Amino acid sequence: MAALFALISLKFVGFYGLNWATFVCSFLSAILFAIDLFTGIEEVKGAPLTVCTMFGLGGLVISCVCGIFMFNEPMSWFQAAGLLLFLIGAYLLTAKDKNKTSKIDLRTYLMLLINLLVNGLVMILQKYFSVKVSNGNVSLFSFLTFLLNSLIMFVFVAFYGIKNRSREEKNEKKKEKTFFGLPKRLLLCGALLAFALFVINLLVTQMGKTVDSVILFPVSSALSLGLVALVGWAAFQEKLALKNWIGLLIGLLGIVIIGILTPETVSKLF
Repeated sequence: MAALFALISLKFVGFYGLNWATFVCSFLSAILFAIDLFTGIEEVKGAPLTVCTMFGLGGLVISCVCGIFMFNEPMSWFQAAGLLLFLIGAYLLTAKDKNKTSKIDLRTYLMLLINLLVNGLVMILQKYFSVKVSNGNVSLFSFLTFLLNSLIMFVFVAFYGIKNRSREEKNEKKKEKTFFGLPKRLLLCGALLAFALFVINLLVTQMGKTVDSVILFPVSSALSLGLVALVGWAAFQEKLALKNWIGLLIGLLGIVIIGILTPETVSKLF
């Protein structure tokens, strides 16, 4: 579905920029998205969502540090401090009161670390395509990424379906009305998620052409974290403790520091 949305966007921007660099970047991105999905599902089986969220955000550090060396993006000490404040704020925002967690096993730790690395690599690859691939077509990059990802995931889904078919045949129950073998609610949620994923990939990659990594990725992550927290509080009556509100404010402060105290601004002020 995400590939379909990207294909529609190609109608408006035009079909150009098809070259080996675009294909390789798309292929690598497709593999990373598949690994991210697998490790993300596996890690939540053995670790709290708070821990999973923080490891996912750890990829920010990788992308911001690599931005210095790979793309010659300067980072002021104030921005580094702002990044640290953001991570502290994110931890407090996702922390739960009286949350006694069970011990995390070695396999879950491995999934967490792989997910952290993959998230960082996805950001680096988006930035690389933005600034290094000449005549890069972001819509084409998104289309190929999601098309190749769907082919990769189809192989895994087919294998999983064959493996579990006999078990399902033994346990026949009345099922919800389906289309193409999928529940309607699953298709609706999938369509909404696909559209969101397409828009995020398109906007982040497009902004990577002009916005430094240390600003782009923390700001986009802060917006999503803050939005989820506020929607959960307003729409689903999820209570936010004092530490959560403090975390939200600290995270926003960190983002303001990252966005304002750039190396150019610091050199003028000091």
